[in-house]
Amino acid sequence: MAPLSRRKFIGLASVGVCAWPASVAAASAVLAGSASAGSASAGSALAASASAASASAGKARAYARKVGLQLYSVRDEMNRDAAGTLRKLKEIGYRQVEHAGYWQGKFYGYPAKDFAKLLDDIGLEMPSGHVAIQATDYNDGSKEFSAGWREALESAAAAGQKYLITPGFPEPWRKDKDTVLRYLEVFNSCGAFCKTFGVKFGYHNHTMEFDRIFDGASLYELILQHTDASLVALQLDVGLLYAAGVSPQAMISQHPGRFELMHVKDEFRKPGGGERGQGYESTVLGSGELKLAEIVRMGRKTGGVRYFFVEQETFGDLAELECARRDYQYMKKL
Repeated sequence: MAPLSRRKFIGLASVGVCAWPASVAAASAVLAGSASAGSASAGSALAASASAASASAGKARAYARKVGLQLYSVRDEMNRDAAGTLRKLKEIGYRQVEHAGYWQGKFYGYPAKDFAKLLDDIGLEMPSGHVAIQATDYNDGSKEFSAGWREALESAAAAGQKYLITPGFPEPWRKDKDTVLRYLEVFNSCGAFCKTFGVKFGYHNHTMEFDRIFDGASLYELILQHTDASLVALQLDVGLLYAAGVSPQAMISQHPGRFELMHVKDEFRKPGGGERGQGYESTVLGSGELKLAEIVRMGRKTGGVRYFFVEQETFGDLAELECARRDYQYMKKL
């Protein structure tokens, strides 16, 4: 596979109640009955409240453990000093990362097993990563995937990934509806192939999936309709979805349980901004237009999201790591 960045490719988470003793006289029981009932009722209310608080705290802890960072958000820092950057992310509070720096069996210059050890030593997990599948990675004649794609899967498995996500749909595969449908079957086949490595194949949206309509359906609608959820996971980039003019809340409501991963991203209007000039750019979480608290809550309760990855692509006057810190502080509050 050619050394394509994911951006170039597109151009291309009991209190007990005391009972009264049985030896209490009947008269005392009558006199104390009302108080006892009130005490029991109050005790029950306290128990329920404590139980709910405990459950809520447990969910919050589980959620915090699943807040990760897409490493494209700190791409320059990763290129300068991958190990040092990962340690700083752990200090900020992140427990998971998602890579966007794989090339020929290596992650940011590290062989897969070495990178897995680095992450483990630091205390980070990498359940997911991005590698763009290209038209040359599937042979229509032999119905086989390329050696490069097999290598990417072997590396993902060696690094301990649960998901291998492609951040785009090759342009030659979307020239017309029949071609799209044929290659969505290839997506399903790829999902079955990935399973043999213990990894689940997935797809990450941008904005181009909504540019063209195929007999009344966008490319993304066709992906939803024609991929097998057991074979192809969907990673919903809510910022780019919004930039394409689609409501993330509506998308989640219409397809409950379909989105196993989410890119949490905020956007603000900027004429000509964005990777494809769509008029939006990403910003620090909570400072843009998206209702992220509502979206994340829907993702957890309705969307089926198991993994949340913060992603920020533009930074204004701030440093990448400072944005990552502010983004994490925002996510902790949700």
